[in-house]
Amino acid sequence: LQEMAKLAPKRDLEILTSIPGIGENTALRIISELGDIRRFNNPSQLNAFVGVDPQVYESGNLTAQLSISKRGTAIGRK
Repeated sequence: LQEMAKLAPKRDLEILTSIPGIGENTALRIISELGDIRRFNNPSQLNAFVGVDPQVYESGNLTAQLSISKRGTAIGRK
């Protein structure tokens, strides 16, 4: 983790650790899992990458929202 702290973008680390409940270790895990967060064009893309986007079921006239898709990385959902 010390090595990761040296490599992590300082501003990203500061922003993440400013969120209540997120310490340096958690912030470093998030950064290592996501990489450069600026590669996501919008929050929906980030949600889909992590796997917390809702599944949608459509059949005929029926449209239902189900649970999260869990198709992304499991670490992001913990």
